[in-house]
Amino acid sequence: NQKLREFQAKFGVRRVGLKTGDVDVNAADADVVVMTTEILRNMLYPGAASGGDGGGKDASSDADYRLDDVGVVILDEVHYLADASRGTVWEETIIYLPPRIQLLCLSATVGNPDDLAGWIEEVHCAETAARCRTVVSDFRPVPLRWHFSMRPGRMWPGLGPLLNRRGDRMHADLRPFTKEGRREGFETSEDERWVNDDDDNFGRRDRGNRARGGSSYNSSFRGRGRGYRRGRDGGPTPSYAPSPRDRLENDRQAKRRLVPHVETVVGQLVAADLLPAVWFIFSRKGCDQAADYLCECGASLVTGKERKKIQEALAAFQLANPDAVRPEAIEPLLLGIASHHAGLLPGWKGLVEALFQRGLLKVVFATETLAAGVNMPARSSVLSTLSKRGDSGPRSLTSNEFMQMAGRAGRRGYDTVGHVVCLQSPFEGPEEAFFLVTSPPENLRSRFSVSYGMVLNLVKSGSDLATVRATVERSFGNYLGGRARRDQTRELRRLREQRDALQEQIAAGASEVEPEEWARFTKLDGRLKEERRLLKTVARQTLESRAEGARKAIGEWQTLGEDFVFVEVFVDDGESVEMSREKSSQTRRSPPAPVTVGLAPDGSWISPSSVSTNASNDAPEKNALPVNERLNDLFHDDDDDDDDDD
Repeated sequence: NQKLREFQAKFGVRRVGLKTGDVDVNAADADVVVMTTEILRNMLYPGAASGGDGGGKDASSDADYRLDDVGVVILDEVHYLADASRGTVWEETIIYLPPRIQLLCLSATVGNPDDLAGWIEEVHCAETAARCRTVVSDFRPVPLRWHFSMRPGRMWPGLGPLLNRRGDRMHADLRPFTKEGRREGFETSEDERWVNDDDDNFGRRDRGNRARGGSSYNSSFRGRGRGYRRGRDGGPTPSYAPSPRDRLENDRQAKRRLVPHVETVVGQLVAADLLPAVWFIFSRKGCDQAADYLCECGASLVTGKERKKIQEALAAFQLANPDAVRPEAIEPLLLGIASHHAGLLPGWKGLVEALFQRGLLKVVFATETLAAGVNMPARSSVLSTLSKRGDSGPRSLTSNEFMQMAGRAGRRGYDTVGHVVCLQSPFEGPEEAFFLVTSPPENLRSRFSVSYGMVLNLVKSGSDLATVRATVERSFGNYLGGRARRDQTRELRRLREQRDALQEQIAAGASEVEPEEWARFTKLDGRLKEERRLLKTVARQTLESRAEGARKAIGEWQTLGEDFVFVEVFVDDGESVEMSREKSSQTRRSPPAPVTVGLAPDGSWISPSSVSTNASNDAPEKNALPVNERLNDLFHDDDDDDDDDD
């Protein structure tokens, strides 16, 4: 509804349409149609059935005729792909969309945009050889400033900064309210820490405050706890050693004492000039109760002129939509207070959004649906709690959910800084707020699941089992499971594109190499030749060094040993020679004749067979074998020829 109003004001009433499950406004003839993802997915089912592969070229011809002239599909808030209830619809839409339609996805909280782009390129752009480009920017036109609010006391003024000046650590004044600070012995004031002995009265007052939309703290707390007595300095002193369970209960009670009142936080926002604000409460009933309670407190947040404008807008709305008026919400509305959630009629929600955008509403209590799909920027975003109830019970907010709500702060063109206020709750404190602020965006995970509705829709549109199986295989989860295959496919595609580009250059006669490239090639080729020459020189020097070492070793054995020495020579293609030596006794077995010779103490070469024949003699046989020319060249030492005639 909001996009419809914005686009009609910019492009004209006749050129923009709207189609949802309940409303159809000029959807058949408009150039721009705003619709839900479920509507688009249902329009794509016929093409998915005929395509067999989930949306090929043939599928586009049998798809809904209303898509014939569509050129671009924009998926805003594409991170809904990871939503447990609606994620399958978003994946189906991308899978079934014909390749001829360009796809543009927008999101502010995606931790793995490259994975998403690679999957879209595989399932949507494969047949057209198009590339999915990722545009990432961390620039924010209106930067955010983080605050933390709790009940004012001796240790905390009520509203203060959450981070230090550098923005990398929690503010030092909040340390006493953390677990680490309590372990180090920080003491808070009595009315902020110790449990009131009037537990029953506190429970009744607490329930009464919550029924009026207030927070759960006891304003009449006197600072005395059961099991504690006053010390000399007036502070509470434990009369017994509390058990771990008692400490946990005391910590919970201490957190409840620090929860600020609704009117207290609004007063802090007014004093700090942080209005207008969007106050997030994860309960429709809680939003209505908070608005009613603030109205009962007599909080008027608008001037006389603003109140008059609200009355005029309300009177015009009553004339146009008499059945959509909420009588119980009129009084808070005239005070600049309203609630916004999915339980309201669309017309009334549209009135609240229009008044807030005009700056006539100062505080809007809303659920998280406002952060996901409605453009209602404010000067401040207030988060009443950092946890919500899920399907399996209470859970903490994810960093993506937290940043979606915090991102409502800061109006472009109006504010230089947006303010985010995290409130102390009975379960979370400054530690949890600091963790969410400093956490990076979460990666998108596939929530694709085959439901009965999906199968029935595919069967109704004429699909067979192969189509359903192909759809599952093309899901985002299946893509993330095969990252190695994805990387190889993308690299293969890149090489093929490079090959095709070179072939086109050759076919066009543009294969001539640039002078700079030719000079670079010549230089590298010369360097390669020089490195090859140096490598040969090093190899030759290595062989000469090995031969020199072998000659010296044999000479030492000849001088020191009384027996002969066996030298095993292994020749590899006549280039490299590897030798091993060992001293042998006269009973040594004969090694293979072709590769083994003996060196007698007198320096002559002998046959191993002659050694075994004359084993009883004290010296080896004098009849030496002819020395092989190669061995003679290898073991010949020019330096020894001058000194030794043998």
